[in-house]
Amino acid sequence: METASPSVKGPLGAGWTAPRSGALSTTTAEVLAWGVLLAAVTASRILVAPDVLYDWDSANYALAITDFDVYEHQPHPPGNPVFMAMLWAFRWLPGGPTAPFLAVNALLGAGTLLLLGAMVRRDGGRVLPWVVALLFAVCPPFWYQGAVASAYVAECFTSVLVAATALGVARRRVPLWLAGVLFALALGIRPNSVLSMGPLALLGVWMGRASRAEVARGLAAFVAVTLLWVILEAHPLTSRVASLALLLAVALVAGCSDVYCETGDTAIIDTTDTAYQGARRRAPDAGWRLRVVRPGQDLSSPKSEYGE
Repeated sequence: METASPSVKGPLGAGWTAPRSGALSTTTAEVLAWGVLLAAVTASRILVAPDVLYDWDSANYALAITDFDVYEHQPHPPGNPVFMAMLWAFRWLPGGPTAPFLAVNALLGAGTLLLLGAMVRRDGGRVLPWVVALLFAVCPPFWYQGAVASAYVAECFTSVLVAATALGVARRRVPLWLAGVLFALALGIRPNSVLSMGPLALLGVWMGRASRAEVARGLAAFVAVTLLWVILEAHPLTSRVASLALLLAVALVAGCSDVYCETGDTAIIDTTDTAYQGARRRAPDAGWRLRVVRPGQDLSSPKSEYGE
């Protein structure tokens, strides 16, 4: 039985911020329909999944499952620590290095569809959310990325999570402290999607007409949870901050195209690429070594300039 939602006065009027329908009971048929859909979606990915890693980033993610070090590009910055924790939790699965990715993709893919359905259900009834989820499930990019070892299903999930949370805040169904926790967790899964969805999150706060105390609690929760994973992944970086600063200074002063840093087993850092892409190589000795590469110079050339 449907019950009326309390009217909430928002900047765009009560009709948007207060949904037309309130609590909607869940039927057995609805649960079965969603179960069949999610099972079919998961099976459709697993049955066509390749048994090799998808790309360079996938290899770095796979290495990070057993040896997490953002500076070593295991994985590439900023590290996606919550996503990595999920991969680590499924490391026991048989099936090779792609198995944890498939498990996490299945979990986050199901979460994406359920969140989409939840956003539609309160105003669209029981059938429309299922149809929306079905149409999204067969979207080619969502299907393809769910079958390979990548982080893009995670990015999709965090985008939908931010949108659903913003909608809940606007309707005053989600308290801001909980929204702060969810935003911080999403930031740890896939930061770039949270940044791109940031304006929508702020719109939800504005439309919900939260008090200053509520906003303060939400910000405090967001900062506290974010600091947890920032501190966890900071340890491998702290001992190398000075060396990285030195590398960047050399690049600016020498006017080089690239500056590389090698130590033991370290990723090469290309200062001309903001994503820090580049091949990995193993230096023959321990300790820091800077190599300045002039524009157009062959990386294998013995004439490269070194500074100890």
